[in-house]
Amino acid sequence: MNNKNKKIATALALSLVAAMSFRDTGMLIKDFSNSNDSLNSGEKIEIIQETDRVYLVQGKAGNVEIPKDNMIKEIKSEFTYKVKNVTDIVNENSNESQRKLRKNEVIEAVYLDGNQGVFKTQDGITGTVSLDQLEVVGDYTETKGVSKVDTVLKSGENTFTIKRGNPVKVIGYKGDDYVVIDMQGNRYNTAKSNISIGNENEAAAPTRGGLDIAKKPSNKVDNLVANAKKEIGKPYVSGDTGSRGYDCSGFTYAMYLKTFNMKLPRTSGGQSSAGQFVDKSKLQAGDLVFFRTTGKGIGHVGIYIGNGNMIHASTGQRRITTTSIHTNYFASRYVTARRVIN
Repeated sequence: MNNKNKKIATALALSLVAAMSFRDTGMLIKDFSNSNDSLNSGEKIEIIQETDRVYLVQGKAGNVEIPKDNMIKEIKSEFTYKVKNVTDIVNENSNESQRKLRKNEVIEAVYLDGNQGVFKTQDGITGTVSLDQLEVVGDYTETKGVSKVDTVLKSGENTFTIKRGNPVKVIGYKGDDYVVIDMQGNRYNTAKSNISIGNENEAAAPTRGGLDIAKKPSNKVDNLVANAKKEIGKPYVSGDTGSRGYDCSGFTYAMYLKTFNMKLPRTSGGQSSAGQFVDKSKLQAGDLVFFRTTGKGIGHVGIYIGNGNMIHASTGQRRITTTSIHTNYFASRYVTARRVIN
């Protein structure tokens, strides 16, 4: 088997492992009891099924419906790695360092090749890293919350601004606090009263994040979709915004710039703060849809075009393509959506 085929086979194997390993469990953050069962805060329970408002779990006396605000979800991932020491992520072609990976930074394997592999960072950089500098991340807890307040969280020298109505990733709890993470995986404590767990619709009023919401007529959105469709088939090129091809956030950045003369943030994580939150059930053409494909943070973005489909720069297909957001892969990794254009 030649080197290229080995890489393809390894990538497929990783995808298979990922598909098999995403079996969720939950940790109770509140005591729960009904006429048949009693469960205590801190217990870990297998999640059988999930709806908009409840988890169906395996209790002591049978299946139990637990409100989502009583639990945080634990996810198993065997293709996510953590950086042990500061090291370089190297361009596959030029062998030049693209940037330094920080200690404890979380990255995701694209494929493995001997004592190294190609990985993707949470800010969208793809490159080669030595496996000696990495360790496999075990189970981690992650569930959706919504901030009830505008506040700045601090952890050492790091700060994290959360805004009322915006999604927040909750990875655990300690006493009266939730532990939340930013896009770089830094951890912060915040009072439980500041976060609503499990229901993104609970936010009273969406905030505008990093960009004002542009008020454009609907035909402008039609133009956005038309411009995006013209790029179908163009190659995926990491770090590019159209000169040779696009990466995922480069594609959305270029399409909004071309159609509206609007500069979105350059990364998918940055774009996830633009505009206002949109519930998945209320998506409209032109909305940006975001996915967790690289560890704990947002790693992919596409443009929703209606009927459950998005146009995006696909790392798997290495080109601009149209994909349903309801496929098993994207449905299980969906994080949020933002409306930048009304």
